[in-house]
Amino acid sequence: ILTGLEVEQVRRFGDPARLAGLGPGLNLLAAPNESGKSTLLAALRAVFLLPHGSKSRPIAELLPYGGRGAPRIAVDFLCDGTAWRLEKRFFGRPFAELVGDGVTLRGDEAESRLHALIGVEAGKRGAEALGLLNALWVGQGQSLVQPDFSDPARSTLRACLEADLGAMTGGEAAQKILARVQADLSVLLDGRGNPKGRYRAAIEGEQAAAAELARLDSRRQVLEDDLEA
Repeated sequence: ILTGLEVEQVRRFGDPARLAGLGPGLNLLAAPNESGKSTLLAALRAVFLLPHGSKSRPIAELLPYGGRGAPRIAVDFLCDGTAWRLEKRFFGRPFAELVGDGVTLRGDEAESRLHALIGVEAGKRGAEALGLLNALWVGQGQSLVQPDFSDPARSTLRACLEADLGAMTGGEAAQKILARVQADLSVLLDGRGNPKGRYRAAIEGEQAAAAELARLDSRRQVLEDDLEA
């Protein structure tokens, strides 16, 4: 659970800027275009998923406007009820520090503990590293794009969905829903699944109207041919 995010020398945020007041549930961040919302998401992904010594393209894209500086990102979060603070600086004199649970870890030790906390596999890249986070941290314009899951992440998601669906379909609420659906269907279909009553009459009426339309269209074509003759 995120509780705070701080950035400095990250794109438009040259001076320190802090996003506070986050907590459990839905947190809505609303601001005009070009206010830096996408920048904050990019910073969040970077601090959690990229090593502090990285000079990859996603990190280079975080450089402050003008191209010179050392992006610094700090995030406060709760994991299994424990409060943690993660801070990284990229380029310049890169460093990583993770504080929580009575310990302070730096450098590679901080990165390793972070991987264990959020379930990111060390040494992996792309979808393999992101795991389920690939479906949770979605960039602007990517909400309709199918997430690229690694096999372990796909298996985990499938297991969660199967467990939830199993609980829903086997519970009392599901039985009430099924009974309601069956009652509604019985008005439309007979015991063999064939249309009946007003539903059958509507289907037959649609078929008759389609046949009449075809007859009239054929008649129109004959009349047009006679006029052209």
